[in-house]
Amino acid sequence: MIGSFLHVFGLMMASLSKKYYQFVLSQGVCSPLGASMIFYPSMTAVVTWFYQKRALALGITASGSSLGGVIFPIMVQRLIPEVGFGWSMRICAFLILGLMVVANLTIVSRIPPHPRPVRFMDFISPFKELPFVLLTFGSFLTFLGMSRPNPQHSVPNFPSP
Repeated sequence: MIGSFLHVFGLMMASLSKKYYQFVLSQGVCSPLGASMIFYPSMTAVVTWFYQKRALALGITASGSSLGGVIFPIMVQRLIPEVGFGWSMRICAFLILGLMVVANLTIVSRIPPHPRPVRFMDFISPFKELPFVLLTFGSFLTFLGMSRPNPQHSVPNFPSP
């Protein structure tokens, strides 16, 4: 529920944003934090319900984010000329709010949680395995290559209030 609130709140705040730092806070911090708090528990809940067809169930569950990645850009692109940026973001937020109400009422884990204390070594011990270290380093290089600045593209100027 906290993730649903943060995700919708971040989108609503993006609709009100006028300065660059406001977009960064709403779209770069608040909304993604909420989205991750929604995505990972829902994936974990699916794992508890399936054993033999687990990969299929996870694939169907993960396909929802791909479907959203196709529908939302088209929706926003068509809404902006009609109602403007602010209301386009609000409409997306209201749609997500409705979907999150349904998700919060229906997604349940079959196995009750067993909280364990968090130990620092739980985060360090995977780095003792060479395949994990190589995967992490390769992912780092991939994202480093994707994030290089392109001087040919200019940064948009946000209007001052």
